[in-house]
Amino acid sequence: MRYLSNNTVFNQNQRFYQILFVAVVILTALWQLTTFQHTLKWDAIDITLPWRYFVSDAIYQNGVLPWWNPFQHHGFAQGLSLESWYPLAHLLGFLRPYDLYSLNIEYLLHLLIASFGFYRLARKMGITHQGALWGALVFPLTGFFIGNSQHTGWIVSGAWTPHVISSFLGWLEKQDLKNTLILVLMSFLLVSGGYIAYTIVTVYILIILWCIHLLKKRKSKTALHSFLWLSARLIVVLTMALSLLLVAMWTLKSQIDRGAGLDDTAILKGSLYFKHLISLIVPFSTLKGSFEFWQADQSLMNLYVGIPALILLILSLKRLNQSFYRIGWLAVMVSLAMAFAVELPLRKWMNILPFFDLFRLPSLFRYYTILSLILMAAKMIGEHPYPNDDASRFRTMFNRFAFLLLTFFVLFVIGLIIRRPDDLAKVISLDPDTISQAFIFQLAIHILLLGAFLIGVKVLGQRFTFYKLLMLYSAMDVSIATQLNCRVSVLSEQPFKPMQECISQLPKGFPAPSLWDVVGSNTDKSLQMGAIYRNTNTLFKRFGWNGYTPFQYQQYIDFEKTPFFNKALGLPPVFLTQSLIRSDTHSFYVSEPLVNLTRDQLQIVKFDLNELIVKTHLPVRSGLVYNQNFVQGWKAEIDGKPTELVPVDHSLMGLHLTPGQHLVKLRYDAGNLINAFWISLVSMGLVAVFYFWIHRTSFPHQIFLTTLAIILLIKCFHWYRKTVPEVPLETKMLINRIDALNVPDSNFFIADRLLDKGDLNRFDQILANNRSAVTFFDRPLCNPQRHLFADHFHKVYKSIKQKDFGNYKAYRGSNEVDSIVFMTNNGFEAPVSDWQDQGVSIGYEDNNLYQSLKGRKYSATLRLDLDKVNWGTVNEISISFQYRNAEPIESSLVFVLEGHEHEDLIWKSQDLADHQDESWRIKNWHQVKDPTWNEARFLIVYVWNKMESNMEIDNLEVRLLNQGKDN
Repeated sequence: MRYLSNNTVFNQNQRFYQILFVAVVILTALWQLTTFQHTLKWDAIDITLPWRYFVSDAIYQNGVLPWWNPFQHHGFAQGLSLESWYPLAHLLGFLRPYDLYSLNIEYLLHLLIASFGFYRLARKMGITHQGALWGALVFPLTGFFIGNSQHTGWIVSGAWTPHVISSFLGWLEKQDLKNTLILVLMSFLLVSGGYIAYTIVTVYILIILWCIHLLKKRKSKTALHSFLWLSARLIVVLTMALSLLLVAMWTLKSQIDRGAGLDDTAILKGSLYFKHLISLIVPFSTLKGSFEFWQADQSLMNLYVGIPALILLILSLKRLNQSFYRIGWLAVMVSLAMAFAVELPLRKWMNILPFFDLFRLPSLFRYYTILSLILMAAKMIGEHPYPNDDASRFRTMFNRFAFLLLTFFVLFVIGLIIRRPDDLAKVISLDPDTISQAFIFQLAIHILLLGAFLIGVKVLGQRFTFYKLLMLYSAMDVSIATQLNCRVSVLSEQPFKPMQECISQLPKGFPAPSLWDVVGSNTDKSLQMGAIYRNTNTLFKRFGWNGYTPFQYQQYIDFEKTPFFNKALGLPPVFLTQSLIRSDTHSFYVSEPLVNLTRDQLQIVKFDLNELIVKTHLPVRSGLVYNQNFVQGWKAEIDGKPTELVPVDHSLMGLHLTPGQHLVKLRYDAGNLINAFWISLVSMGLVAVFYFWIHRTSFPHQIFLTTLAIILLIKCFHWYRKTVPEVPLETKMLINRIDALNVPDSNFFIADRLLDKGDLNRFDQILANNRSAVTFFDRPLCNPQRHLFADHFHKVYKSIKQKDFGNYKAYRGSNEVDSIVFMTNNGFEAPVSDWQDQGVSIGYEDNNLYQSLKGRKYSATLRLDLDKVNWGTVNEISISFQYRNAEPIESSLVFVLEGHEHEDLIWKSQDLADHQDESWRIKNWHQVKDPTWNEARFLIVYVWNKMESNMEIDNLEVRLLNQGKDN
């Protein structure tokens, strides 16, 4: 019989096939990601994807460093987010615009990196090749990497932490250039891409290892002094390489909400509980049952390491006389005690340590539990090289424990079935939906695998080594457990291809924001693309107010609690104000916004992430306000001369303007962060050059460098070039600036950004002013609300011609006779001119906003000044809206005409039929204008809910018609 031992000389082919086997198992275990049938879910797709896309698009598609992100929460300093500088994400973003393919590949790469990292760490800790290889197979498919797949920062930390510890152990052994370089590289990868909590904990681990090594050097003063000098040199090199990240963290500390630390209640959020230990055997059960039962998100309680690992760990208890296992089990106990933060006090006690009060989610400590468990299990395999008597005893003991475990599982399943016979049918139908059914289902799988393994050992023992059978059993065990859990914790329910097509249609360049688009109308969910429902404003490059950012300014959190926040939501990204008045009660200026400005009065000349240039022209003193967070770094110029920026409306920024025409430039200057960026870039560049030079004869490094050179060569020939579609300019043209288009300043056409239902009213108003003819320049964009624009366009114009201009299309609409004098539609998606009380009691469902009248007598009210329209030519008023009610109603649609002194000239109403149903009902009302109505000054329309019943309304539309007359 041929056995593998630590002394066996493996040739390149054997090592290659072993590595290939491990990689194939890892990639096959998540075949849905590997084959791009599905992508990741939750935070990975709606947080990581937008941020990664934003950074890669800015740098590699537009040549702009992403210091500022203006598209979420009134803007934030994206450059201060450490993961903005994660090298692996930059490599993927450089190869192609970051998308779902990149997201899948990045996650799978991190599993492979974690596998190799475990192997490196295990070998550095004296574990044999066989044990390290087994651990490299199991570790990346444990409960941490599968349960927390959505938390990209956690996965990055989990992948690079073994590399950092292994590299540091290597440096402690020999403080030479080679070990210093690899430690610096690994440290930058961990700190830049990982979750800050893991960086903090890992630093403490390294300090403990350093202190232990220092104590070993105390007997020799020469060795001690040399070690301290080399340690100081290492700190200097690390500080230079990590300077960008260190400056970013230092800058953030005084600005963000967590900078002063979290309280005990916040720190305990996301704790592990004793009941979650069941995931060591049946993690599938944690996907069933309620949140109230488990008291935690299912992604935070998976501890699965595999049944073979559990058997090895039980056997390891007999070896507690060895320091490796004592330290290993101590690490397990400490990390679990930290994770059980609610049920054990250790996590609270550890808050006295510096930086431990900056992070929550104690369940993150289970990573160190799993790492320690797999290391001890791998050590057990390496402790028994073959062939010898000890190995034979070890195999016998392993098989006996396996048989005992098999018997226990069988008896436990029988007991569950006897207790609940109905569960058996659900399990047989492969549709378990309760905790007990999940127990039976996964235990049945364990029984089959354990039985097959024991039979294999008995029958195939003469042809296959015990180690090979153990590797095969472990591969099947963790792969099946991965498939059971990944459909809930890893894979998005939405198919891959449609969402990827949506991402390929995202806006190119940095289109200037619309001066008529109020920030409050731009919610994330209105631009939802399949499972991507959050941070969509960043993807579509639209100024927004919600979403999820890597941090929040304490100033912004305070801002949300003031009335100025709602005021800012009702204003566009940049606006003029009559004056900036210094508040007597506040330390900021108060704006008095000017609305309905012309292009001559305010015009955006240039816009990108870090800069805004506008042209203003007012004959009186005024002010300019940028509807963004005013934080350190923003600077302004007026006509090329620096000027002071002042705080406006609590958290926004503004400046004073003298009468006349001005060119105003607002620019975000990252300051010291820019210097730190260049220091880190040069330092890491030199580290990389020296590292690869030292390893220039290494075959894997040669393969990597050759591949990188080929990629760079290909990119040189296919480097991104900005291709801006040519706009066929003509009069009466509406240009939808989805992308950054080169459109000259002109009063003969309108350039706007029309993306969702919140922009539909502006679209209607533009068409209402150009009823005879207009050309709509637009391109396809993936958005479930986009059809509304085409529907309205076809509704207004009888004759429509289409012409293609690359991705864009020009729709020429015309009417021989135009009967509409005025039209307004309030769908409650965004503020609409001439409407009152339109922003109260707003409800949301299925990408639609509506107004609830429950507890209210009156709906949003149209109050139209008829002097603004050609009232004399109107001969008919058309009113329509949708409504539904969940209880009996006594309600009416009211139409009022008032005179110049606001006296009622006409007051009419129509009762609404009771319609207790979930579906919407349409109410239409047409009024033929009486000649005596020409004296009216104001038109008023609203819904009167007399009983304040549970009633909802939507799409209130009023049209003034001139039937049968030429425009």
